[in-house]
Amino acid sequence: MASASRQWSPPAIAVKLACAAGVLGYFLYFAFDGTRVKWAADDPMNLYTYWRLGIWKVLWSNLAFFDGSYRPMGGLFYLPIYFFAHLNPLPCRIVLVCLLGFNAFLVYRFARLLGASERVSGLAALATCVHGSMADLIYQTSALYDILCFTFFFLAFNAYLRIRGPGRALRIRDAALVLALYIAAMNSKEMAVTFPALLCLYELLYHPPQQWRRPVLFRWVVSACWPGMVAGGLTAAFLYGKSHGPDPLTATESYRPVLSFVRWMNANVNYTGAMFRAAGEFNWATAPILWLVLFYLAWRRKRPHLQFAWLFILIGTLPISFIPQRAGSCLYLPLVGWALFAATVASDLIELLAREPWLARLPRWACECVWTILPVALFFQWTAANLKDAPRIFREIQAPTWRVISDMNRLNLHPPHGSRIVILNSAPFPGFDVFFMTSLWWNDKTLEIHTEPDPAKADVPSFDYVLRFENGRLAIVKAPPRESGTPGSARESSGPSPPVAKRPRRWPGGRAGRGALKPSARYAIATSWFAATATRAAHPRGVGTRACRAETHLGAGAGSAG
Repeated sequence: MASASRQWSPPAIAVKLACAAGVLGYFLYFAFDGTRVKWAADDPMNLYTYWRLGIWKVLWSNLAFFDGSYRPMGGLFYLPIYFFAHLNPLPCRIVLVCLLGFNAFLVYRFARLLGASERVSGLAALATCVHGSMADLIYQTSALYDILCFTFFFLAFNAYLRIRGPGRALRIRDAALVLALYIAAMNSKEMAVTFPALLCLYELLYHPPQQWRRPVLFRWVVSACWPGMVAGGLTAAFLYGKSHGPDPLTATESYRPVLSFVRWMNANVNYTGAMFRAAGEFNWATAPILWLVLFYLAWRRKRPHLQFAWLFILIGTLPISFIPQRAGSCLYLPLVGWALFAATVASDLIELLAREPWLARLPRWACECVWTILPVALFFQWTAANLKDAPRIFREIQAPTWRVISDMNRLNLHPPHGSRIVILNSAPFPGFDVFFMTSLWWNDKTLEIHTEPDPAKADVPSFDYVLRFENGRLAIVKAPPRESGTPGSARESSGPSPPVAKRPRRWPGGRAGRGALKPSARYAIATSWFAATATRAAHPRGVGTRACRAETHLGAGAGSAG
């Protein structure tokens, strides 16, 4: 018979499930709205860059990570989704929201592998999955570089910690996996280059050398730090390509580093304020005081995970400390150090308050639940207040781009290969934004597309198609007779109008679609199907099947330009 003084406590699995449900609910409350995001001006530009290169060059750039290509992992994200969904943003948004949730789980595992408690790990995951100063992770598709970098970075780190945590030696195949994931993180974004330094610092904190004599120290470096040293060599090759490659990133003013203590100090003061959404509250006096307080809390007791979090905060911002200052999703990786530190401090306060005498009659687990809910509720309120206006702001930014894509769907043009097209009065969109969007919509690299802000300078008779922005909407000024009856066009022929082309198939919710197949494409597919059927009848064992499949594929591709 159990003792009467023995207190009941819920099963551990029930507590874990409840905490996981709470983090998931918090995440979906804020992040689900990200599935309704449209394309912004940066997205067609990024997608066009990879589309123009082609999938094979993008694959090669991911293997040859040292050639200085611009974030080739983004091409492996964009192109497959574009191939299957064209310019429908919904599949892309669903994948990114799922990755954000997966990243929260990676943070939880990262904290556990560092030796943090369940509560600390859960609070760190909660603080990382949605943050009030990083609304662009939810509402801006171009933040995918930071999201992918985060995913591969912590996949690599967790794979390393899973082996080195118990003290086991890293085998060659394990190191190959870690380094491959690290290369993928670098191919996603340059923020990942702190990985080798963090590996070596982890070894120094968790598996330090037994003695600090030179022979012992040398053996420790060779036996424990060799993965970090190999990763450092890969990082050196990567950075050389970024600075001396055919198209160096450092040639751009916004990525040109200035190595000075003043630049580093100004950047980190601002980044510290950004973590608290209080950039104006920190200066050269207050920010160092906070850093010293964190240093004291980290090193006053032997808690390696807290010390590692402090070092993560210090080193995580190095890639963006010497270039013009960044904000938002660029701080996604350094956020983990802050989240782990804040979660540890909050957990210490919860344990301290749970031991208060006036709560002695309550079970210990009940006291800890009450004091855990309080900081979570405060953080929820803070995040909600900071994200309140984010949906409206980002939708206003994305509206012009989506309006052009919707107009392209409404006009339903299918230019033949090699057509010359000019778009007049493209002033609402600076640079080549309209060019990127129309090129991707028609998905035909043989088209010659021009944009002309000044209609008077355009040689209109030399173009097959002439489109014009009128009151912010795209309309047809000139088109071949067979397409002159398209809605929104200005007819040039005086005879009877040809049949109006059928409007393309739309995505659910009325979103602009890729468009229905042209009649020539349907005819080619039907002809190829009958030929394949006849071949199978003539060759029961499947002779000629490969040729028929190739014919079907080529016929479908030749008939559809959009």
